Amino acid sequence: MDKPLKSRSSLIVIRHSTRNQQGLTLVEVIIAISIMALIAVISYEALDVTSASREVIERKVKEIERLDRVWMLIEGDMRHVVGASRKPSGRGDPIPAMTMDAGDTYWLTLLRGGYANPLNLPRSELIRVGYRLEDETLWRDSWTDVGNPDIELAKKQKLIKGVTEVMVRAMPRLG
Repeated sequence: MDKPLKSRSSLIVIRHSTRNQQGLTLVEVIIAISIMALIAVISYEALDVTSASREVIERKVKEIERLDRVWMLIEGDMRHVVGASRKPSGRGDPIPAMTMDAGDTYWLTLLRGGYANPLNLPRSELIRVGYRLEDETLWRDSWTDVGNPDIELAKKQKLIKGVTEVMVRAMPRLG
């Protein structure tokens, strides 16, 4: 039963459906659920990728922090290198301030000053420091008795694992 409505400019016809709409059809419900499931899967994948990326980034940041601590320690030792010193007994050749030898047990050894002695113990403020690579681990050994660099008497400090090679280049002093 169409009822025409008249307006000034045109005739509008309003049709009423004889069928009353009771809700959504099964096809419409399945399509809506499928779309929601697709959105949920995409959201989960994005969250999973973000979480995995975060873990990788945290692991890399920790690795960089460990490397930075090692470099700071080596830099501190290098800044406090002192000139050659006589052995404590006063005999023998002077101990060189620094030696580098890739073929030796210690690829870098140095005589370091600035070793704090806050309790005024009867010892020197000099220590001997040696860096060595053993089983893919970088070690820093130090001796308070600078004249006796026996590896068994060293204070051993494990710096970092996973090091396969160490290359050091020294630049000559100009002038």
